[in-house]
Parts: sequence; C-alpha cells; structure tokens
Amino acid sequence: MSSPLPGMSSPLPVIGIDGPEIVDALERNQWEFIRGFVAVPGVEVVDDDRCLRVATGVPSPLFNPVLRATVTQDEVSALVDESREWFRRRHLPWSWYAGPASGPGAIVPELERRGFAKVTEPPGMAADLAHLYELNAGMPVRIARVTDRWTLDQWFSVFAPSFDLSRAAASAFRELIVAGGFGDDAPMRNYLAFVGSEAVATGSLVPAAGVGGIYNIATRATRRGRGIGRAITWGLMREAAEMGYHVAILWSTADGLPVYRRLGFVERVRVPTYLGPSG
Repeated sequence: MSSPLPGMSSPLPVIGIDGPEIVDALERNQWEFIRGFVAVPGVEVVDDDRCLRVATGVPSPLFNPVLRATVTQDEVSALVDESREWFRRRHLPWSWYAGPASGPGAIVPELERRGFAKVTEPPGMAADLAHLYELNAGMPVRIARVTDRWTLDQWFSVFAPSFDLSRAAASAFRELIVAGGFGDDAPMRNYLAFVGSEAVATGSLVPAAGVGGIYNIATRATRRGRGIGRAITWGLMREAAEMGYHVAILWSTADGLPVYRRLGFVERVRVPTYLGPSG
C-alpha cells in the first residue's frame, strides 16, 4: 500500500462492505482528501473538535464545504453564523455536507430553518474488490495516469464540460491540482481513459481511510452510452486493489447509479448537501 500523505492517517484496509465502519470510511476518505491540500498555498482548512471546513479558492460551492460539525445543540446556531462569516470574508461560494459523523447537535433543521437550499443528496456507495475480475469491465480503453500539465489539460477538456464548470472554476481547480503535485504523495491521483489517441473519460483515486476513493468520473459527451464510464471506474477499482485495498467507495450522481451497481457498488449512506447563502 502507498505511504500516507503528510498529516493523513493510515488505517488498516477496510474488509467487507457490510460493517458500520464503511459509512465512517466513506466520510473520512473525503476528509483525508481535503486535508491533503492543506500544504497548497492559499488553501485554508479549519479542522478542530468543532468542525472541519475548507476554502480551496475554487469559485464553486462544492469545492468550499463544511464537511463535519461536531457541536452540541446549543452551539449549532453559533457555528452556522461563524461558518457563514468565514466564507463571506473570503468571497467564496460554499456548501454544507450534513453527514452522519456530524452531531450530537442537529445540523439539518437549523440549515433548513435559515433557508439553506438542499442541492443534492448523493448516495455513498461501496464495492468489495474481491470479486473485481468477475465483473464486466466495459469497453476496452487505455488508462493513463496524469503526470504533467499537458496531460492535465487533456483531463480538463473532458472533465470541465461534463461537470458544467465555469472557466474560472476549471482554471482554479486545475491550478489546485498542479500545486498538489503529480506524485504518489498528491492528495489525489488523476487518470485519463483513451480510445485510440482520443481522451474520452476521466477519474481520480484517493487512497485514504482504509479504502480506495473514486471521484471525478466523467465521459466525453460524444462517447457516452458505450461502456466507457464503466471502463474507467473498473480501472480505478483495479488500481485500488493493486495498492492493497479491499474496498472501493464513491459518491454517485443519479445518472451514475446503474453503472456503479453493475460494478458491484452498494449504497451505504446518503449525505444531504446544502448551498450556503451568499453575503
């Protein structure tokens, strides 16, 4: 297994997807990924016994989240005020992930009372990698790791349109990845799938919290519906298995659910995500 990132925990690989530890691993994989960017100039992370929040500088709310809130009920209102002011001073759009690790104070009722808009509730899914080679791997593709700026530009030519990122958000996210580096100590490892010489799909792997976290799955619009999304997801599952992990996890969109279920992913949790008010 790869060496842990600086400041990241290196727990033993999670075994199986049916125990209570899988929900914890789903959340913590995200947290460790975010913590990995703390060394990048301009990224700010607050990680204490009250909350975990991050400002990446990318002008898109899901890149500037509150990921955990561990306060009592009588502290919830003050934490929401504090977080709102923190992001306001940085002139960043922001979001709030109300996952099961938050509490004991009830966060969701306070967010909804204040008019926070719930924008998504993605299912967190997990797959046992023991059965990887029994699965249909999808369309044959060549998968390459992103190791330089030129390949990263190809990666963004697929990723940014698929996620409707603005030019400003895509540029800021690209610079964040460059600052994080392309080595094994980077916060995430990015991959491109090719059909011939054409870059057709993207994905990222975050090896942390005892699982292989799969993110940023996107397929070029003209190539969708041909098993390419399944192919790069399967390729990252194989990469995680070769690193010594027994479980892969991901957070799915509605469109991705059928693909991931065919690859053995099973829903284990849903996390309501709210858009933080501006100003």
